[in-house]
Order: sequence, then structure tokens, then C-alpha cells
Amino acid sequence: MAETKQDGDDSNRNRAKYRDGTEHFATLNRRLAEADELWRYHFYFLSPEDYPVFFDQVRGRLFAGWKSGLMQSLKAELG
Repeated sequence: MAETKQDGDDSNRNRAKYRDGTEHFATLNRRLAEADELWRYHFYFLSPEDYPVFFDQVRGRLFAGWKSGLMQSLKAELG
């Protein structure tokens, strides 16, 4: 799942959405694992400056665990 934002949009609202979305998808993936499902969700916040690198990661199947610049900024501010 990818949510797109403007470059540098590290507003309080986006910090809360990132925090809650990260928790939501972690819970969902845990439940999928408990149900012996093999697939998982990946959650990304992307801004236009992240698009080229993100799609390179997807093409190379290196996207698991990858964090966009915006995600790193939002996470750092959450502590």
C-alpha cells in the first residue's frame, strides 16, 4: 500500500497517519502469519522525490524494509 504526499510534507497529521498505518499493517501481517497465509502487506509513504528509487526497488524486488525519505523523516520525528 502506498500513500502519496507532497515533497517534505511532514505535518503532524502525516506523522499520525504514518504511525497508525505502520501499526495497522504490522497487526494485519501478524494475523496473516497466524493464519498461515504466505503473503504480506507493505506500507509506504511516498513523495515525488521518492518515486524513481521506489520503483527501482520494486523492479529489483528489494522493497521489503525500504524506507522513503519522507518515511525516514516521519519516523525520526516520532522518536
